[in-house]
Amino acid sequence: MPETPSADRYLEIETELFSEYARRTVSLFAERNQVYRSQFRREGLPAVLGWIRTKLQRVASCLHGDIVDDESLAENFLDMGAYCLMGAMLAEDPMAPEDCAHLLRLTGEGQSVCVLCGLELALGPIPELPTPAPPT
Repeated sequence: MPETPSADRYLEIETELFSEYARRTVSLFAERNQVYRSQFRREGLPAVLGWIRTKLQRVASCLHGDIVDDESLAENFLDMGAYCLMGAMLAEDPMAPEDCAHLLRLTGEGQSVCVLCGLELALGPIPELPTPAPPT
């Protein structure tokens, strides 16, 4: 009967396996980034979250036995891993404000922050619109 690995050896095997999947995720990112050219940076966190949501839906379909675009369950998880890492990159190293189209979120009276690049902007007073003249 084969010998059961020790707890330490088991952890070492799991770490090696995790490292292999991490290498596959990095390779996947590098391959696709050649095509998409850092599109995730231009589209920002909202897009990355949308891509993760799509992958979650595909995982659910795979678990129900449906074939989705010839992608395996493992491939969908690797894609989600890549998207999660892209999200982490954006969270820690957001787009430079001068390259951003600014998707603003109001944070308080007259204040906003861009959810893509983090730029804080003070909003000026909203100008009053002229009252239209009554029809004659």
